[in-house]
Amino acid sequence: MRTVRLIYRGVRLVQIILVFLIRTSFASLKRRAELTHIYSAKLLHLFNINVTVTGSGELSNLEPCLILSNHLSYLDILMLTSVRPSLFLSHKGIEREPLIGRIATHGGTLFVNRASKSKLELEMKRFAAMLQDGNTVTLFPEGTTGDGSGIMPFHSSFIGAAILADKPVLPICIEYTALNGEAITPKNKSSVFIYGNASFLGHIKNIFLREESMRVNIHVFERIPIGNANRKEISSAAREMIMGTFKVIE
Repeated sequence: MRTVRLIYRGVRLVQIILVFLIRTSFASLKRRAELTHIYSAKLLHLFNINVTVTGSGELSNLEPCLILSNHLSYLDILMLTSVRPSLFLSHKGIEREPLIGRIATHGGTLFVNRASKSKLELEMKRFAAMLQDGNTVTLFPEGTTGDGSGIMPFHSSFIGAAILADKPVLPICIEYTALNGEAITPKNKSSVFIYGNASFLGHIKNIFLREESMRVNIHVFERIPIGNANRKEISSAAREMIMGTFKVIE
Protein backbone atom coordinates (compact mmCIF):
# COMPACT_ATOMS: atom_id res chain seq x y z
CA MET A 1 0.00 0.00 0.00
CA ARG A 2 2.86 2.36 0.86
CA THR A 3 4.49 1.67 -2.51
CA VAL A 4 1.24 2.47 -4.34
CA ARG A 5 0.95 5.75 -2.39
CA LEU A 6 4.53 6.71 -3.23
CA ILE A 7 4.02 5.99 -6.93
CA TYR A 8 0.77 7.96 -6.96
CA ARG A 9 2.37 10.93 -5.22
CA GLY A 10 5.35 10.91 -7.55
CA VAL A 11 3.24 10.74 -10.71
CA ARG A 12 0.83 13.44 -9.52
CA LEU A 13 3.74 15.67 -8.48
CA VAL A 14 5.19 15.52 -12.00
CA GLN A 15 1.75 16.12 -13.56
CA ILE A 16 1.04 19.17 -11.40
CA ILE A 17 4.43 20.73 -12.11
CA LEU A 18 4.16 20.15 -15.86
CA VAL A 19 0.65 21.61 -16.09
CA PHE A 20 1.75 24.58 -13.97
CA LEU A 21 4.71 25.27 -16.25
CA ILE A 22 2.54 25.08 -19.35
CA ARG A 23 -0.25 27.31 -18.00
CA THR A 24 2.13 29.99 -16.74
CA SER A 25 4.28 30.13 -19.88
CA PHE A 26 2.57 33.18 -21.39
CA ALA A 27 0.63 34.47 -18.39
CA SER A 28 0.83 37.98 -16.90
CA LEU A 29 2.48 38.43 -13.51
CA LYS A 30 -0.89 38.73 -11.79
CA ARG A 31 -2.14 35.56 -13.49
CA ARG A 32 1.06 33.72 -12.55
CA ALA A 33 0.44 34.60 -8.91
CA GLU A 34 -3.13 33.29 -9.20
CA LEU A 35 -1.97 30.03 -10.82
CA THR A 36 0.74 29.56 -8.19
CA HIS A 37 -1.99 29.98 -5.56
CA ILE A 38 -4.11 27.29 -7.24
CA TYR A 39 -1.33 24.75 -7.78
CA SER A 40 0.25 25.27 -4.36
CA ALA A 41 -3.08 24.30 -2.82
CA LYS A 42 -3.17 21.18 -5.03
CA LEU A 43 0.31 20.15 -3.85
CA LEU A 44 -0.56 20.65 -0.20
CA HIS A 45 -3.69 18.53 -0.62
CA LEU A 46 -1.74 15.82 -2.43
CA PHE A 47 0.81 15.54 0.36
CA ASN A 48 -1.62 15.94 3.25
CA ILE A 49 -0.17 19.25 4.45
CA ASN A 50 -2.75 21.13 6.53
CA VAL A 51 -2.41 24.91 6.83
CA THR A 52 -4.22 26.88 9.55
CA VAL A 53 -4.44 30.68 9.46
CA THR A 54 -4.57 32.62 12.73
CA GLY A 55 -4.03 36.21 13.85
CA SER A 56 -5.83 39.52 13.61
CA GLY A 57 -4.62 40.42 10.11
CA GLU A 58 -6.73 39.91 6.99
CA LEU A 59 -5.63 37.85 3.99
CA SER A 60 -8.97 38.50 2.31
CA ASN A 61 -8.00 42.16 1.82
CA LEU A 62 -6.74 42.06 -1.76
CA GLU A 63 -5.11 45.48 -1.64
CA PRO A 64 -1.52 44.95 -2.85
CA CYS A 65 1.06 44.84 -0.08
CA LEU A 66 4.56 43.66 0.78
CA ILE A 67 4.47 40.47 2.85
CA LEU A 68 7.39 39.97 5.24
CA SER A 69 7.76 36.43 6.58
CA ASN A 70 10.26 34.35 8.48
CA HIS A 71 11.90 31.63 6.39
CA LEU A 72 12.46 27.97 7.30
CA SER A 73 12.07 25.99 4.08
CA TYR A 74 11.27 26.26 0.37
CA LEU A 75 7.92 24.85 1.53
CA ASP A 76 7.18 28.31 2.95
CA ILE A 77 6.37 29.45 -0.59
CA LEU A 78 3.71 26.77 -0.99
CA MET A 79 2.23 27.61 2.41
CA LEU A 80 2.01 31.34 1.76
CA THR A 81 0.75 31.17 -1.82
CA SER A 82 -1.87 28.57 -0.89
CA VAL A 83 -3.62 31.16 1.29
CA ARG A 84 -2.90 34.34 -0.72
CA PRO A 85 -1.75 34.87 -4.35
CA SER A 86 1.67 36.50 -4.29
CA LEU A 87 4.80 37.05 -6.32
CA PHE A 88 8.19 36.58 -4.68
CA LEU A 89 11.56 38.27 -4.42
CA SER A 90 14.56 35.92 -4.48
CA HIS A 91 18.31 35.98 -5.05
CA LYS A 92 19.91 35.28 -8.42
CA GLY A 93 21.32 31.93 -7.30
CA ILE A 94 17.84 30.37 -7.28
CA GLU A 95 17.29 31.37 -10.90
CA ARG A 96 20.22 29.16 -11.95
CA GLU A 97 18.87 26.03 -10.24
CA PRO A 98 17.67 23.57 -12.96
CA LEU A 99 14.21 22.75 -11.59
CA ILE A 100 13.39 25.17 -8.79
CA GLY A 101 14.69 28.08 -10.88
CA ARG A 102 12.32 27.25 -13.72
CA ILE A 103 9.35 26.88 -11.38
CA ALA A 104 10.18 30.15 -9.59
CA THR A 105 10.50 31.99 -12.91
CA HIS A 106 7.13 30.72 -14.09
CA GLY A 107 5.65 31.77 -10.74
CA GLY A 108 6.65 35.37 -11.44
CA THR A 109 9.61 35.63 -9.06
CA LEU A 110 11.79 38.73 -9.32
CA PHE A 111 15.43 37.69 -9.00
CA VAL A 112 17.81 40.24 -7.51
CA ASN A 113 21.53 40.46 -6.95
CA ARG A 114 21.82 41.45 -3.31
CA ALA A 115 25.61 41.74 -3.57
CA SER A 116 25.50 44.38 -6.33
CA LYS A 117 24.98 47.83 -4.84
CA SER A 118 25.23 49.36 -8.33
CA LYS A 119 22.08 47.51 -9.43
CA LEU A 120 20.16 48.03 -6.20
CA GLU A 121 18.39 51.22 -7.31
CA LEU A 122 17.22 49.68 -10.60
CA GLU A 123 16.01 46.50 -8.91
CA MET A 124 14.26 48.55 -6.22
CA LYS A 125 12.33 50.43 -8.92
CA ARG A 126 11.36 47.16 -10.64
CA PHE A 127 10.18 45.78 -7.31
CA ALA A 128 8.19 48.94 -6.53
CA ALA A 129 6.60 48.80 -10.01
CA MET A 130 5.31 45.29 -9.28
CA LEU A 131 3.56 46.62 -6.17
CA GLN A 132 2.22 49.70 -7.99
CA ASP A 133 0.80 47.44 -10.72
CA GLY A 134 -1.46 45.80 -8.14
CA ASN A 135 0.66 42.77 -7.22
CA THR A 136 1.27 41.51 -3.71
CA VAL A 137 4.92 40.51 -3.29
CA THR A 138 6.49 38.35 -0.57
CA LEU A 139 9.97 38.94 0.81
CA PHE A 140 11.92 36.75 3.24
CA PRO A 141 14.00 39.47 4.94
CA GLU A 142 16.22 36.99 6.82
CA GLY A 143 17.79 36.33 3.42
CA THR A 144 18.13 32.57 4.00
CA THR A 145 16.39 29.67 5.74
CA GLY A 146 16.77 29.16 9.47
CA ASP A 147 16.87 26.06 11.66
CA GLY A 148 13.97 27.00 13.91
CA SER A 149 16.18 28.15 16.80
CA GLY A 150 15.06 31.76 16.39
CA ILE A 151 14.40 34.63 13.99
CA MET A 152 17.55 35.90 12.29
CA PRO A 153 18.22 39.62 11.70
CA PHE A 154 16.19 41.22 8.90
CA HIS A 155 17.77 42.86 5.87
CA SER A 156 15.75 46.01 5.26
CA SER A 157 17.00 47.21 1.85
CA PHE A 158 14.14 45.97 -0.30
CA ILE A 159 11.51 47.14 2.15
CA GLY A 160 12.28 50.47 0.52
CA ALA A 161 10.23 49.30 -2.48
CA ALA A 162 7.06 49.39 -0.36
CA ILE A 163 7.92 52.96 0.63
CA LEU A 164 8.48 53.94 -3.01
CA ALA A 165 5.16 52.35 -4.00
CA ASP A 166 3.38 53.60 -0.87
CA LYS A 167 2.01 50.11 -0.13
CA PRO A 168 1.54 48.64 3.36
CA VAL A 169 3.65 45.87 4.86
CA LEU A 170 1.99 42.67 6.08
CA PRO A 171 4.06 40.66 8.61
CA ILE A 172 3.45 36.91 8.71
CA CYS A 173 4.88 34.22 10.99
CA ILE A 174 5.16 30.65 9.68
CA GLU A 175 5.34 27.81 12.19
CA TYR A 176 5.57 24.10 11.37
CA THR A 177 3.75 22.45 14.24
CA ALA A 178 3.56 18.71 13.48
CA LEU A 179 5.07 16.04 11.25
CA ASN A 180 3.30 12.68 10.94
CA GLY A 181 1.20 13.58 13.99
CA GLU A 182 4.21 14.39 16.19
CA ALA A 183 5.39 17.81 17.34
CA ILE A 184 8.37 19.37 15.56
CA THR A 185 11.46 18.89 17.75
CA PRO A 186 15.25 19.17 17.32
CA LYS A 187 15.22 15.47 16.40
CA ASN A 188 12.86 15.70 13.41
CA LYS A 189 13.16 19.35 12.34
CA SER A 190 15.74 18.54 9.64
CA SER A 191 12.97 16.64 7.83
CA VAL A 192 11.04 19.91 7.48
CA PHE A 193 13.50 22.80 7.63
CA ILE A 194 16.32 23.05 5.12
CA TYR A 195 19.51 24.64 6.43
CA GLY A 196 23.26 24.16 6.56
CA ASN A 197 24.49 21.68 3.97
CA ALA A 198 21.16 19.90 3.50
CA SER A 199 20.61 18.45 0.02
CA PHE A 200 17.72 20.20 -1.74
CA LEU A 201 16.79 17.19 -3.88
CA GLY A 202 17.12 14.83 -0.93
CA HIS A 203 14.87 17.07 1.11
CA ILE A 204 12.20 17.13 -1.62
CA LYS A 205 12.30 13.33 -1.86
CA ASN A 206 11.91 13.00 1.90
CA ILE A 207 9.05 15.49 2.24
CA PHE A 208 6.98 14.59 -0.78
CA LEU A 209 7.53 10.85 -1.00
CA ARG A 210 8.14 9.64 2.55
CA GLU A 211 6.41 11.86 5.09
CA GLU A 212 2.71 11.15 5.58
CA SER A 213 1.36 14.44 6.95
CA MET A 214 2.30 17.89 8.15
CA ARG A 215 0.59 20.72 10.02
CA VAL A 216 1.53 24.37 9.59
CA ASN A 217 0.27 27.56 11.20
CA ILE A 218 0.36 30.92 9.44
CA HIS A 219 -0.10 33.83 11.84
CA VAL A 220 -1.15 37.04 10.09
CA PHE A 221 -0.57 40.38 11.80
CA GLU A 222 -2.14 43.76 11.20
CA ARG A 223 -0.74 45.66 8.24
CA ILE A 224 1.92 48.28 8.90
CA PRO A 225 1.08 51.49 7.04
CA ILE A 226 4.02 53.26 5.46
CA GLY A 227 3.29 56.73 6.84
CA ASN A 228 6.54 58.51 7.70
CA ALA A 229 8.40 55.39 8.81
CA ASN A 230 11.70 54.44 7.21
CA ARG A 231 12.63 50.94 6.05
CA LYS A 232 14.64 50.11 9.19
CA GLU A 233 11.76 51.10 11.47
CA ILE A 234 9.32 48.99 9.44
CA SER A 235 11.75 46.06 9.42
CA SER A 236 12.26 46.27 13.18
CA ALA A 237 8.52 46.46 13.88
CA ALA A 238 7.75 43.45 11.65
CA ARG A 239 10.57 41.38 13.17
CA GLU A 240 9.38 42.16 16.71
CA MET A 241 5.88 40.97 15.82
CA ILE A 242 7.16 37.71 14.33
CA MET A 243 9.59 37.06 17.19
CA GLY A 244 6.76 37.55 19.70
CA THR A 245 4.74 34.74 18.09
CA PHE A 246 7.37 32.29 16.82
CA LYS A 247 7.92 29.28 19.07
CA VAL A 248 11.59 28.35 19.10
CA ILE A 249 12.46 24.71 18.39
CA GLU A 250 14.86 23.65 21.16
